[in-house]
Amino acid sequence: MGKIIAASDFSKHSNFTVKAAFNWAKAMGEDTSCEMINVNRFSYGDAKYPILPHYYTNAIDEVDWKNDECLIEYVTKQLDDLKITEKEIEVKIFNGKVANTLVQEANKNTDGYLFVGSHGYTPYDHLLMGSVAEKMTHLSPIPVVIVKDEEHAVPKDIVLTIDFSEASKVALDRTIQVAKKLKSKVHLLHFIETNQSLTEDVEKAAEQRMEPYLSEFKKAGVDVDLTIEKVNAHKKIATKILEGTEKLGADLIVMGTHFHGDLNRIFLGHVATEVTRLSKINVMIAK
Repeated sequence: MGKIIAASDFSKHSNFTVKAAFNWAKAMGEDTSCEMINVNRFSYGDAKYPILPHYYTNAIDEVDWKNDECLIEYVTKQLDDLKITEKEIEVKIFNGKVANTLVQEANKNTDGYLFVGSHGYTPYDHLLMGSVAEKMTHLSPIPVVIVKDEEHAVPKDIVLTIDFSEASKVALDRTIQVAKKLKSKVHLLHFIETNQSLTEDVEKAAEQRMEPYLSEFKKAGVDVDLTIEKVNAHKKIATKILEGTEKLGADLIVMGTHFHGDLNRIFLGHVATEVTRLSKINVMIAK
């Protein structure tokens, strides 16, 4: 059974994150469950929020929140706001470092997905979700979905960037998995660098190289199309990805963890970070 983990800090934005994760889990079917995780770095019992010893160590302790009146209040309020019952979602609260705890839980759910918000800051947790999201794109062993748009939680149109690298193959497999479960259409997006020697043959060659990728989706019964964009060597790839996504009307961008393909040998860690920061729609970093 797959599990979708949603990181929460009880802020308004983390409500969007939990709701998106919950909706994905429901859309994926009965074999997928949802888990909400909160990591408590500070003592919620003291108005000054003193730092717990866990902040300075790698210790991770799960909290029995159902026997703590303060935590019951926080959890109950968030679930009430989301109109989700305790029977529909598993709730876990930990003392420890945020990134370490999320990685630990992700390692227990290798068939799952980790949802994090792009920002969030509350007196309870003092948890800056933006920095956590960025860390998780590098540290998480499972795909990370950065929630930017609460309106389109379950994607109908997915953009997958392809650069013919090994990371593209991983992203392709994950995209097929998601698109089949969520009944989404996929738009493959590939870039070729413009220069003086560029001819129609170059574009045709790129189309031919994309055929095996298109075939994978068609074999899986996923609706797919291909867009090849020309890009100036001096223009940022992140900008072109966002422009291409907007043209296609997509509501999720899927990217691999690195980009060592034909186009400038760009390291996608930097591109993915920029796309994640600038995108107005949700972004999934495939693992």
